[in-house]
Amino acid sequence: MRTRIIIGIAGASGSGKTTLARKLMAHYGADKCAIISEDDYYKDLAPGVVKVLENFDEPASLDFPLLIANLKQLLQGQATATPVFDYNAHKRKAEQIVAPKPIVIVEGILAFSQPELLKLFSLKIFVKRDLDYCLMDRLARDTEKYGVKPEENLQQYRHTVGPMRRKYIAPSKARADLIVKNSALNKDFDISKVISFIESPLSRFNLFQKKIEVKDCQGNTSPKPAHSAFYV
Repeated sequence: MRTRIIIGIAGASGSGKTTLARKLMAHYGADKCAIISEDDYYKDLAPGVVKVLENFDEPASLDFPLLIANLKQLLQGQATATPVFDYNAHKRKAEQIVAPKPIVIVEGILAFSQPELLKLFSLKIFVKRDLDYCLMDRLARDTEKYGVKPEENLQQYRHTVGPMRRKYIAPSKARADLIVKNSALNKDFDISKVISFIESPLSRFNLFQKKIEVKDCQGNTSPKPAHSAFYV
C-alpha cells in the first residue's frame, strides 16, 4: 500500500485545523487515513532560551525538510519515522512509525508556507475563523494542556503569534483550494460540505477518481480552470 492522497490543512492557531483533520479521519477510518501534525516538527529549544520569548510561529522554527522527506516516503509506499515532540521539555522525545495509508492529512499553521510541501498536497484546505474565537480557544488549550499562564500566552500573542499570522498565515489563504469557514464557538463544526466537496464527481478536486474530464456539448474536453479557491 502507498499513500495516494495528501490533504494539507492550514489556518490560524485555534481555528479548528486539528478538529477538521480528526473528523476527516473519523469519516474515512483509521485504516485508510493518518494525520501528521506540523507541531511535532518543531526544532529543539536551545538551552537557556525563555519559551515565552521564542518565536514558534515562523517557518525557521520547524524542520520542514524532515516533514517533506517523511511524506515522500509514504508516497513511495514506505513506512516512515516521524518525530514526537514534548511540549513541556520543548524537544523531541521519541519517534513513531507511520505506515502508508491511502489518505494522509498534514495540519499546521504554516503548512502552506513551503513551496516544496505545497507540491505534495492533493488538496489544500484553509480553515477561517473569527480571531476572537481563535484566541479564546488558544488560551484555554494552552493553559489546560501545556500549563501556559494566560498572561504569558497573551505576551506571546502580541509579540510573535499575531505578527506571524499576519506575515505568513493570512497570506497563505490565497494558496488554498478550499476555504472552510468555522463559525462554531467550540470548533465542533459540521464537515458535511467538506466531504461533499472532496467526493463530488463534479469537483476538479475529486480525490477518489483517477481522472475526471468535463466535456462540453461538442464533446471537447474543457481546459483546466485557473486556480481559485472554493468556499464552504
